[in-house]
Amino acid sequence: MVWWRRAEVTKTQAAEAEFGAEAFALTCLALELAKADDDFDAREQDRLRADLAHHFDLSAEAAQRLVQAAEVHQGQMVETYGLTRTLRENLSEAERVVVIETLWRLAYADG
Repeated sequence: MVWWRRAEVTKTQAAEAEFGAEAFALTCLALELAKADDDFDAREQDRLRADLAHHFDLSAEAAQRLVQAAEVHQGQMVETYGLTRTLRENLSEAERVVVIETLWRLAYADG
């Protein structure tokens, strides 16, 4: 593994440690959804940060750091199975419903 890839992996691990695997997985999935139309606009960015801050009790700055770390990982993802498995294995059914609601709010954020 080349040195810059190791640095990116380390950032991913640090984000998972700081924010939790569930928050990191949800953020990566949310970014995948938000960028599906090749337009991650300000409304979507604001919605994502607000939802993350609310659900995971984060400051605005912490939510932004989480999104930035997830963007590094999301840009290199080749599959989402690991992310969805993390959520399925670590969240209750009620919490998974909140995840789906959060993703729908994000999908509709840009109209």
